[in-house]
Amino acid sequence: MRTLRENLRSKVTLEDLAGRLAARGLYLDRTTLGRIERQERSVFDFEMVTLAKALRVHIFELSGKKSSR
Repeated sequence: MRTLRENLRSKVTLEDLAGRLAARGLYLDRTTLGRIERQERSVFDFEMVTLAKALRVHIFELSGKKSSR
């Protein structure tokens, strides 16, 4: 997630991402997002969907899997 987040056209900080998530009703703080990036915390399916929307990427990009398209 970190590489994807940092490689967006306009770099998104963890604080920015936390704000985008909060606007969508998902409250994950900067520390929790950092733990997710370091793979110290698992991500629930509903969190994955919201993270993808907040980063404006396809969920497959976020999960690291290739789309079957």
